[in-house]
Amino acid sequence: MIMTFMLGLFVGCTQWSPPQTHSTAKHYNMPQWSEGLTLRIFPEDQNTVDNEGILFLVEVKNTGERPLIISQNPVIQFFWTFRNGRRDNQILDIPTSNYVEQNQVVLLQPGEMHTVRKNIDPESIHKTGMVDFQAVLYSGHNENQEMVAWWEGKVVSNKIKLRLLQVRHGISYINTSSVAKTKSLTGLAALDTR
Repeated sequence: MIMTFMLGLFVGCTQWSPPQTHSTAKHYNMPQWSEGLTLRIFPEDQNTVDNEGILFLVEVKNTGERPLIISQNPVIQFFWTFRNGRRDNQILDIPTSNYVEQNQVVLLQPGEMHTVRKNIDPESIHKTGMVDFQAVLYSGHNENQEMVAWWEGKVVSNKIKLRLLQVRHGISYINTSSVAKTKSLTGLAALDTR
């Protein structure tokens, strides 16, 4: 009886927690899923105009089972980590709520994607070498009540590793995922090592 009481006391004092599992979404170069959306970034493969910065294509895909509404030009913030562990990011105003009109949105059916072009100013990255880039899409509350399928939250992208190289007039970047394409910028070069 005392043993039963002690066992009951011991069991009552502990909490069961599910076993820790590792998601494949956290592996290198895999997007992290968030409530029906995935976010993937790719280095821009076309030649860039000087001073445009490091160009990325950002792919937002509805991986859920219901239609979702997002902004045509969503708030996307880039983060980067240098080989020595130093981190930095773009400084952006991230609204928690706003009123979005019908002509400013995209309706994504399940499986559909929306691609936007974003850039990072080369002046904000003051180093060369290997750099990991990642993006986060933020979507605050939409005060327009007509859009019931509005997606609200944040989603983290895959990581892209680029090599930034010093060139004569600044930095350039090289995309190694498709046989080392070089893009010249004002002071910055990047090498995609996917």
